Amino acid sequence: MRAEGIEGATRFGAVIAIVTASVAIALRDVDAALITVGLLIGLALLRFRRGALGVALLGVLFALTLFFCGLGAVMNFSHRGNFFSDALTSVLAVLALGGIVILVTHRTRMVQIGTGALVVVALIGSFAASRSARSDAKQGDIALVTQHLRFVPKEITVHSGQIAVALSNRDFFWHTFTISKLHVNVNVATRGQSRIEFQAHPGTYEFVCLIHEGTGMKGTLIVR
Repeated sequence: MRAEGIEGATRFGAVIAIVTASVAIALRDVDAALITVGLLIGLALLRFRRGALGVALLGVLFALTLFFCGLGAVMNFSHRGNFFSDALTSVLAVLALGGIVILVTHRTRMVQIGTGALVVVALIGSFAASRSARSDAKQGDIALVTQHLRFVPKEITVHSGQIAVALSNRDFFWHTFTISKLHVNVNVATRGQSRIEFQAHPGTYEFVCLIHEGTGMKGTLIVR
């Protein structure tokens, strides 16, 4: 890979690492911390060895960032996220896309200009989308928070019948609130809010985040 492409990819990786590190520190977010660590390892390999391993690792991390942040941006825009969450995920996705294009084409200057233009578009779109953001929570709803890849509280006890849950996501990535037995599923945008109503008979039900279920992001709903 040409030196120009390596330098360009390094700059894009460094900017993404700075953003994700800031998010990891400010929000104590696990996903952001993992992305940051991976990027720093890739940058170190690329900077000091300039080898294929560093290029491959950085490419994989760019692709993962593009996939998860791009998907998160779509989720945020469609679920009335706030400006911070919309801008964060969409700008990171744009930067990751720019990094991939540089690794493939080695055209640093042209990609930087195009990426800058897309960042401006992402910020304007985030501002426009956040203008319609609002909370649908109502008095009497069960308040459930998603933070640090956990539901808070992990156990909820309610009376049978009509149940309403108001969710607030404080993590870097979007989550789901899913109860398979009751066919309940709702997405919660990054730093966003969602609300869902459903019927439940007496019993014990497990609720999970489908994305992070493997990390133990689960809870229990007890209906009496």
